[in-house]
Amino acid sequence: MIASLDLKVFDYWTDKLLLHTETLMDVSIGNGLSGHAIYFYSIYKNKGAESEKELFFSTLDRIIFLIESAQIKNSFIIQVTEVLFLLEFTRDLVEQRYDISVLVKQLSEVIDASAVELMNSENYDPYVGCFYPGYYFQQSDFFWRRSFKFVDLIIEKTKYIDNKRIIGYFDSRFEVGKVALGITHGMAFYILYLVNSIGHGYNNTSLITVLRSYISFMFNIQNDYSKVGCFFSDFYQSTTVSRLSLCYGDLGVLYALLRASRILGDQVLEGKIWKMLNITLKRRTIDSSGISSFNLLYGSTGIYLFSQHLRMFDDNDMLNDNLVYWKWRANKDISTFMNQIVESEFYPKNTTMFSFNEGVTGALAAVACGNDKFIHKLGKLFYLN
Repeated sequence: MIASLDLKVFDYWTDKLLLHTETLMDVSIGNGLSGHAIYFYSIYKNKGAESEKELFFSTLDRIIFLIESAQIKNSFIIQVTEVLFLLEFTRDLVEQRYDISVLVKQLSEVIDASAVELMNSENYDPYVGCFYPGYYFQQSDFFWRRSFKFVDLIIEKTKYIDNKRIIGYFDSRFEVGKVALGITHGMAFYILYLVNSIGHGYNNTSLITVLRSYISFMFNIQNDYSKVGCFFSDFYQSTTVSRLSLCYGDLGVLYALLRASRILGDQVLEGKIWKMLNITLKRRTIDSSGISSFNLLYGSTGIYLFSQHLRMFDDNDMLNDNLVYWKWRANKDISTFMNQIVESEFYPKNTTMFSFNEGVTGALAAVACGNDKFIHKLGKLFYLN
């Protein structure tokens, strides 16, 4: 029985992951080989073992082969964009064997062309549409200027609702009453995108006006926390309780607003957001938080990652207490699950368990190498930049 997250846990999961990797044709981070590569990278960084380093490179070789042989069929733009994130994430190791500048340039040209096609088809979703490669460009050390055309698109597509509120209206799925608010598919993402563009020095006279209107809109539709149990639901004009998670609900929205308050130098707004974060991060029971898993997207490890990232903004008793709790919770939740499968010699038939975003792989990577530099890079994959 494994009493804690020691090296035996990682060795056990590595063996199981290799069996899954052999037949996998997906190169994404979320559900594919790039997520496995980040796992091997994090274990190598933690243990310094050459075996994990070789597993990383063999996985990367397979990823490149699948792309070059045109075997990527589904969700092409997501998969290739996430390979680019992988290369940026693991640059220090990749450069030992590859000319990374050539790989990045080739793949960047591919997703840039795909993004233009998605713009023309009016698919503006932050994850499955043109803004996902746009987000990559914004985070890239080499291609961030390409992201400015996406800023212009946000400004162009901003529309009025009820002649009062201004809201991003990007996708036919997001009709009035169905406008997503979270950081993965909705308003919080666009706020963050505008903030990052200001940080890059993009000069557009309408940018600040639109950003302020988005902030105003979010606070105008804020829930009464005492009645609903969360500050922001998943959709505009909804009062359902959103789960406490890395990519949906309060945390993503408040993170985007926190970044906006910083870039605008609005200390009153920043103070208000810190108070809201302090309240919502205390949703620790299953009933209040909706958290019953350990994974990155929807579980305790994601909140732990968010808490570590939040500490980069400030260092106070509230954040320290929050980090201690979610670190304990994430380790407890992962340990409980791993103990069960090791004791029963259970082999997960549900491939979601191998997922980086929703399974064991990403959760173990997050707790394996928890220094600030690694956390900062990992946070970029979930819009915490």
